[in-house]
Amino acid sequence: MFQFSQIENLFYLLALVPIGLGFWLYLRWRKQSLALIGEYDLVKQIGNFTELKNIKRRFYLAAAAYVLLVLAMANPQTAGKEEEVNKSGLDIVFAIDISRSMQTRDVQPDRLTRTCLLAEKMIDNCPNDRIALVVFAGNAYLQMPLTSDHSAAKLFLNSLNTNMAGTQGTAIADAIQLGISTLDIKTKASKVMVLMSDGEETEGNAATAAKNAAKENIKIYTVGVGTTTGGLIPLLENGAFAGNYQLNEEGQKVVSRLQNKTMKEIGLSRRTSTKSFLRN
Repeated sequence: MFQFSQIENLFYLLALVPIGLGFWLYLRWRKQSLALIGEYDLVKQIGNFTELKNIKRRFYLAAAAYVLLVLAMANPQTAGKEEEVNKSGLDIVFAIDISRSMQTRDVQPDRLTRTCLLAEKMIDNCPNDRIALVVFAGNAYLQMPLTSDHSAAKLFLNSLNTNMAGTQGTAIADAIQLGISTLDIKTKASKVMVLMSDGEETEGNAATAAKNAAKENIKIYTVGVGTTTGGLIPLLENGAFAGNYQLNEEGQKVVSRLQNKTMKEIGLSRRTSTKSFLRN
């Protein structure tokens, strides 16, 4: 059985009506202009109509090409044998810390870049899963809702930077709560949240938020990014190191360290694994 999967695109063929009418009016006007010289058939015999023939030929070819393009846009298909395919997958929310401390370079090239590279590799290993992306600093934001378009997910990952955060801080609890609301609880798919952060929580209570996720049967896997030794937080201008570092209220340089305790508490509240991303 022959059919079009996007039959609505066939309406573009209606554009040929005014175009064809306009071309017919042009030919009629040209004929009337020649008739002013003399009888049309006689003028036609003695005149050179090669140019007119070329114009007609180009028009007909262009019209035919347009028709073929519209037909291709309508996606013609022939129905084949129906086959039931069982496809199972997860719904995964990646919650990624984009606070200023993620600029720290105790892992190379810096924590945020390393996090995005790891998330991209994880997405490559989830071909049948839907992916969502939540980013957070002082507040949490839904960067991308659940989608099967993994290429789009990678594009969003590659665009992440700490300047996207309107408010500084590390609101892990808000990120977890937003992740819970992003996942469709009604679907039968297993639900997973991958929390990637240095764990320097400044807002809310992440362990309590993780317990809320447990009530919805959402598994949280935490990935600690950074080292326990830590490093200074570089200040960036237009994405480049400006030569200065983050200072505290006393004017001293701030050392950012991986907070394994926070990440483990989130993991223990859900009995999930906690991984520390320690090596360069």
